Amino acid sequence: MPELQLTQMGSRIRIARLQQNLSESDVAQGLCSVEALRRLEEGRGFATVDLIGKLAERLGVAAEDLLEVSETFPSVTPVPMEIGQAYFVRETYRRILEGVELQERDPALGLEARRKLVLVKTEALLRMERTKEALRVLVEAIGAAFGKKTPEDKLYLAKLHVRLGEVYELKADTERLPRPEKPGRNEPSSVTAFLPGSGSSPREEAQVEAYLAYMRGYLLVDKLPHHEAPGLADQLADGLSHVADAMGGAQSMADKLFNMANEVSERDPRLAFNYLTQSKALYRSLNRRQMQTEIVEAMQEVRRKQANPEATLRDVLREVRKGSFGDDDRIRLINSYSNAAEHCFSQQRYEETGVYLQQARSLITVDVLPMFVTRTYYTTQARYMALRGEYEGSIEHAMTAFEKAHEMGFSEEAVSALKLAADAYKKLGEAAKAVDVLRRASDLLAGVESAATQYIHE
Repeated sequence: MPELQLTQMGSRIRIARLQQNLSESDVAQGLCSVEALRRLEEGRGFATVDLIGKLAERLGVAAEDLLEVSETFPSVTPVPMEIGQAYFVRETYRRILEGVELQERDPALGLEARRKLVLVKTEALLRMERTKEALRVLVEAIGAAFGKKTPEDKLYLAKLHVRLGEVYELKADTERLPRPEKPGRNEPSSVTAFLPGSGSSPREEAQVEAYLAYMRGYLLVDKLPHHEAPGLADQLADGLSHVADAMGGAQSMADKLFNMANEVSERDPRLAFNYLTQSKALYRSLNRRQMQTEIVEAMQEVRRKQANPEATLRDVLREVRKGSFGDDDRIRLINSYSNAAEHCFSQQRYEETGVYLQQARSLITVDVLPMFVTRTYYTTQARYMALRGEYEGSIEHAMTAFEKAHEMGFSEEAVSALKLAADAYKKLGEAAKAVDVLRRASDLLAGVESAATQYIHE
């Protein structure tokens, strides 16, 4: 049977297991290996539909509960899957819909529970590409909730508008949909007057409706005093800018709205505020995009420097020569020389390793606090000195590297430094000291493994 992997299923299995006070072996016995169950709980494994059903039965829950859609409103972009898996996913959502409809008939069901069911139901309908049904449910839910004033009411309405925007985005290229009217109000023309096309074709009309849905939702949560509001506002702003991109570009639209607000601010402050609010939402998403871009670029720069520390050293030397030589420059050079030395040592370029280490050592003075010298210097120095037979110096630098790594919680690096020291003690014929150091490394590893095991099984 084809394998199925759905997001968050593993965490639901683990939660259900812990609620039943069952161990991994209790649940896995006769169904799969403990390791397979562990991978599944960690989101790294796969499970057949048959196995999911058997796990659910053993855990005392319905299979639908393990496969239930997330209430954090993920994107409705289709989940990539192998041929044949689509059928099982659709069947899963069909069963979810049946369960929702059964619960909706319960007259004792509270308002909050009913609202959650609506959100789950519309997610399932969208996953099954039943967009017209999803639209009908959303329009009814928005009509019923419209006008409510509490933060929870506004948050729920905003979540419905996220769904509504997704419906219209999905249908933008296929067919013309009916426009959901706001109860008791008509949409002000000021919101759509500037949009390209303004609904002159089915595709453009759907885009306008998606834009309006995201904008209404954004207005509901922009300044809402609720812990979920900022994240939901980001989600709505992203939806808004995604539609704007499809309609000519989010950046140009945001700029245009801002300029239009300035033009009408004196004669129509209300209209100017309307434009500025839309511009603010678009800029919010664009700024987050820019930040993400800058983070990616920074990560690429770090990778470049890691890949070629000698080139980085040359860059630092050029920068230092341009101005006065201060303490910060000294520390940057020490660490750049150390990184270059480590790079050369890994390539067995030992002569250059020695040159770089000598340069770094010459810069380390009483004015440079040891905390500013990286572990790389001490570790590379320990390896290089051991290679040259300078075992006492190797031990000294290895133990300094250990202390630095241990203080920062880098257990693997700390253990590696202890092993370097133990090797040097062995070369000196001091077997007892080598054994003590190795025992210390073993205790450290055991502590890490014990802590990790406790964390995993909590």
